[in-house]
Amino acid sequence: MGRKVTLVCGKVLGPSLHARVRRPVARRLAKLGVTFLEGPGTKVAEVTRDGVRLDDGRELPSAVTIWTAGFRIPDLAARSGLRTNAEGRLVIDTTLTSVDDERIIAAGDAGVMPDHPFRLSCQAATQLGPAAAATILRRIAGKKASPVRMFFAGQCLSLGRKGGVTQFSYPNDKVNALSISGRTGAGVKEIACVFTLNKLVSGARKASSRGSHGDSTDRVVTPQPEHPTTPSNT
Repeated sequence: MGRKVTLVCGKVLGPSLHARVRRPVARRLAKLGVTFLEGPGTKVAEVTRDGVRLDDGRELPSAVTIWTAGFRIPDLAARSGLRTNAEGRLVIDTTLTSVDDERIIAAGDAGVMPDHPFRLSCQAATQLGPAAAATILRRIAGKKASPVRMFFAGQCLSLGRKGGVTQFSYPNDKVNALSISGRTGAGVKEIACVFTLNKLVSGARKASSRGSHGDSTDRVVTPQPEHPTTPSNT
């Protein structure tokens, strides 16, 4: 809207993207008139009332600064005395159970499986939520909990109303060079958001239906592959 916008990357533009997929992102930002700063010295050292100071000493004047500092893990797990990683995420096994206490189950951003790492994202959370429920239901029924099977499809970025990029990945969440950009990429992004919302609504309705029809301990939910969605702290 005629305003000058500068994106300070800290390191590289789109660090979670494949190097080849960063190119259409850079082109789209340039077309939108966004200046982006990346590389050595572009880490923010201080945010002031009137601007931003970078590691290399540069001062960037700013009328409005939007600070996107990333995810932060609540300190509940760390304060519990149970084993956590450096980020404060509860260390769990493949059934999402604390390695220190089998009564504790963690899902979403709250837990971490050291041998099977996953990003903090809604794509992980929508799979881990049902898996946590399955573990709990099996335990209540006196059955052995099953390992969670994670499946990732990729990542989506919105780049304005008429543009976007879909970055595909291998099932283990490692990105590859395949992508969809432009209007089609924006369309895929929209589909992913609608799909995720519908999935949550459907899951809530099914859970309510099960709860009103007696014993549901044998009805174990199996995590299903999810479409790519944007990262979200869940």
